Amino acid sequence: MTLSASVTFDFKTFTNTLYVSICNSFGIGKKRMYGDTFPHYWSSLTANVYYDYARLTRNNEYMKKAEASYRGTLSMFNPDGSASCAYVYPVTINGKDAGYYDPYANDQD
Repeated sequence: MTLSASVTFDFKTFTNTLYVSICNSFGIGKKRMYGDTFPHYWSSLTANVYYDYARLTRNNEYMKKAEASYRGTLSMFNPDGSASCAYVYPVTINGKDAGYYDPYANDQD
């Protein structure tokens, strides 16, 4: 099951509307960990829809939401240009270390 929710997340002084992925049927990412992901690259897909809606309706509030969602995913990029598809949390899951950026850059890796 995946739950999409509007959440306020303060990261590097940004307040963003981001996608939250809650996984309860299979493990997440390369390590196949159960847990939550936040942020997740799907937030950029949400931003794409906000952007298109804002452009079509000339609704500036949705343009602001699009920008905030895009900015919220910037934390998944590393200085060397590599990226992660999601941050997996909490710090431990079923006694295993978590709280890390997943090594996969997308769902296709």
